[in-house]
Amino acid sequence: MQVYICLSKLLQLHFLTISLFSTGEREELELFIDRLTKRCLTVEISIQIIRSPAQEKSLQTVLKYLHDLIGTIHSNMKDSRQVIERYLNSCLTETTGPVDDKFQAALLGCTAEDQKDVRKRLEALWASLERAEESESRPVSANVSSKSTTTREAEEVKK
Repeated sequence: MQVYICLSKLLQLHFLTISLFSTGEREELELFIDRLTKRCLTVEISIQIIRSPAQEKSLQTVLKYLHDLIGTIHSNMKDSRQVIERYLNSCLTETTGPVDDKFQAALLGCTAEDQKDVRKRLEALWASLERAEESESRPVSANVSSKSTTTREAEEVKK
Protein backbone atom coordinates (compact mmCIF):
# COMPACT_ATOMS: atom_id res chain seq x y z
CA MET A 1 0.00 0.00 0.00
CA GLN A 2 2.81 2.41 0.88
CA VAL A 3 4.54 1.62 -2.40
CA TYR A 4 1.36 2.55 -4.23
CA ILE A 5 1.11 5.86 -2.32
CA CYS A 6 4.75 6.69 -3.08
CA LEU A 7 4.19 5.83 -6.71
CA SER A 8 1.15 8.13 -6.82
CA LYS A 9 3.20 10.98 -5.38
CA LEU A 10 5.92 10.31 -7.93
CA LEU A 11 3.38 10.47 -10.73
CA GLN A 12 1.99 13.75 -9.42
CA LEU A 13 5.48 15.18 -9.36
CA HIS A 14 6.05 13.77 -12.83
CA PHE A 15 3.05 15.58 -14.27
CA LEU A 16 4.13 18.85 -12.65
CA THR A 17 7.64 18.73 -14.12
CA ILE A 18 6.95 17.03 -17.46
CA SER A 19 6.32 20.34 -19.19
CA LEU A 20 9.99 21.25 -18.62
CA PHE A 21 11.19 18.48 -20.96
CA SER A 22 11.20 18.16 -24.71
CA THR A 23 8.76 15.80 -26.48
CA GLY A 24 11.35 13.01 -26.83
CA GLU A 25 12.41 13.26 -23.21
CA ARG A 26 8.75 13.29 -22.10
CA GLU A 27 7.99 10.11 -24.03
CA GLU A 28 11.06 8.41 -22.58
CA LEU A 29 10.06 9.45 -19.06
CA GLU A 30 6.50 8.24 -19.58
CA LEU A 31 7.75 4.84 -20.77
CA PHE A 32 10.08 4.60 -17.79
CA ILE A 33 7.28 5.49 -15.37
CA ASP A 34 4.96 2.97 -17.03
CA ARG A 35 7.57 0.20 -16.62
CA LEU A 36 8.16 1.23 -13.01
CA THR A 37 4.43 1.28 -12.31
CA LYS A 38 3.97 -2.20 -13.76
CA ARG A 39 6.87 -3.55 -11.70
CA CYS A 40 5.48 -2.03 -8.51
CA LEU A 41 2.06 -3.50 -9.14
CA THR A 42 3.50 -7.01 -9.53
CA VAL A 43 5.21 -6.94 -6.13
CA GLU A 44 3.56 -9.17 -3.57
CA ILE A 45 4.54 -8.84 0.07
CA SER A 46 4.07 -11.78 2.40
CA ILE A 47 4.76 -11.60 6.11
CA GLN A 48 5.38 -14.80 7.99
CA ILE A 49 5.64 -15.02 11.73
CA ILE A 50 8.63 -17.10 12.75
CA ARG A 51 7.75 -19.23 15.75
CA SER A 52 9.75 -21.57 17.91
CA PRO A 53 8.35 -25.08 18.38
CA ALA A 54 7.09 -24.08 21.85
CA GLN A 55 5.33 -21.02 20.42
CA GLU A 56 3.78 -23.14 17.67
CA LYS A 57 2.50 -25.62 20.27
CA SER A 58 1.07 -22.78 22.37
CA LEU A 59 -0.66 -21.32 19.34
CA GLN A 60 -2.20 -24.68 18.46
CA THR A 61 -3.46 -25.00 22.05
CA VAL A 62 -5.02 -21.52 21.92
CA LEU A 63 -6.60 -22.27 18.54
CA LYS A 64 -8.07 -25.47 19.97
CA TYR A 65 -9.59 -23.46 22.85
CA LEU A 66 -11.11 -21.05 20.32
CA HIS A 67 -12.37 -23.89 18.13
CA ASP A 68 -14.05 -25.54 21.13
CA LEU A 69 -15.56 -22.22 22.15
CA ILE A 70 -17.02 -21.59 18.70
CA GLY A 71 -18.49 -25.09 18.73
CA THR A 72 -20.38 -24.40 21.97
CA ILE A 73 -21.68 -20.93 21.10
CA HIS A 74 -24.72 -22.23 19.24
CA SER A 75 -25.73 -24.71 21.91
CA ASN A 76 -25.07 -22.61 25.02
CA MET A 77 -24.85 -18.89 24.37
CA LYS A 78 -24.89 -17.83 28.03
CA ASP A 79 -21.95 -20.01 29.06
CA SER A 80 -20.08 -19.10 25.88
CA ARG A 81 -20.42 -15.44 26.75
CA GLN A 82 -18.78 -16.09 30.13
CA VAL A 83 -15.97 -18.09 28.51
CA ILE A 84 -15.31 -15.32 25.97
CA GLU A 85 -15.21 -12.81 28.82
CA ARG A 86 -12.66 -14.93 30.73
CA TYR A 87 -10.57 -15.41 27.57
CA LEU A 88 -10.65 -11.68 26.82
CA ASN A 89 -9.63 -10.90 30.39
CA SER A 90 -6.75 -13.34 29.92
CA CYS A 91 -5.56 -11.17 27.00
CA LEU A 92 -5.53 -7.96 29.01
CA THR A 93 -2.71 -6.67 31.22
CA GLU A 94 -5.24 -5.19 33.63
CA THR A 95 -8.19 -7.54 33.93
CA THR A 96 -11.73 -6.42 34.63
CA GLY A 97 -12.97 -9.82 35.79
CA PRO A 98 -12.10 -13.49 36.05
CA VAL A 99 -9.47 -15.05 33.78
CA ASP A 100 -9.00 -18.56 32.44
CA ASP A 101 -5.59 -19.62 33.78
CA LYS A 102 -5.04 -22.46 31.29
CA PHE A 103 -5.96 -20.27 28.31
CA GLN A 104 -3.79 -17.46 29.64
CA ALA A 105 -0.80 -19.79 30.10
CA ALA A 106 -1.16 -21.04 26.52
CA LEU A 107 -1.63 -17.49 25.23
CA LEU A 108 1.49 -16.21 26.99
CA GLY A 109 3.49 -18.90 25.20
CA CYS A 110 2.50 -17.40 21.82
CA THR A 111 4.27 -14.63 19.94
CA ALA A 112 3.12 -11.05 20.58
CA GLU A 113 1.60 -10.92 17.09
CA ASP A 114 -0.37 -14.10 17.72
CA GLN A 115 -1.60 -12.69 21.02
CA LYS A 116 -2.89 -9.59 19.23
CA ASP A 117 -4.62 -11.71 16.60
CA VAL A 118 -6.29 -13.91 19.24
CA ARG A 119 -7.51 -10.83 21.09
CA LYS A 120 -8.99 -9.41 17.86
CA ARG A 121 -10.74 -12.72 17.17
CA LEU A 122 -12.19 -12.79 20.67
CA GLU A 123 -13.38 -9.20 20.37
CA ALA A 124 -15.06 -10.09 17.07
CA LEU A 125 -16.70 -13.13 18.68
CA TRP A 126 -17.89 -10.95 21.56
CA ALA A 127 -19.43 -8.44 19.14
CA SER A 128 -21.10 -11.23 17.13
CA LEU A 129 -22.50 -12.76 20.28
CA GLU A 130 -23.90 -9.41 21.40
CA ARG A 131 -25.58 -8.91 18.01
CA ALA A 132 -27.04 -12.41 18.17
CA GLU A 133 -28.38 -11.84 21.67
CA GLU A 134 -29.91 -8.52 20.61
CA SER A 135 -31.70 -10.14 17.68
CA GLU A 136 -33.02 -12.91 19.95
CA SER A 137 -34.24 -10.45 22.56
CA ARG A 138 -36.41 -8.49 20.09
CA PRO A 139 -40.10 -9.03 20.75
CA VAL A 140 -41.70 -11.64 18.53
CA SER A 141 -44.66 -9.34 17.86
CA ALA A 142 -42.36 -6.83 16.14
CA ASN A 143 -41.09 -9.53 13.80
CA VAL A 144 -44.60 -10.87 13.13
CA SER A 145 -46.10 -7.47 12.38
CA SER A 146 -43.43 -6.65 9.84
CA LYS A 147 -43.93 -10.02 8.15
CA SER A 148 -47.68 -9.61 8.00
CA THR A 149 -47.31 -6.10 6.57
CA THR A 150 -45.01 -7.47 3.90
CA THR A 151 -47.50 -10.25 3.12
CA ARG A 152 -50.35 -7.73 2.83
CA GLU A 153 -48.25 -5.55 0.52
CA ALA A 154 -47.46 -8.57 -1.67
CA GLU A 155 -51.14 -9.47 -1.88
CA GLU A 156 -52.04 -5.92 -2.86
CA VAL A 157 -49.44 -5.96 -5.63
CA LYS A 158 -50.94 -9.20 -7.00
CA LYS A 159 -54.41 -7.57 -7.24
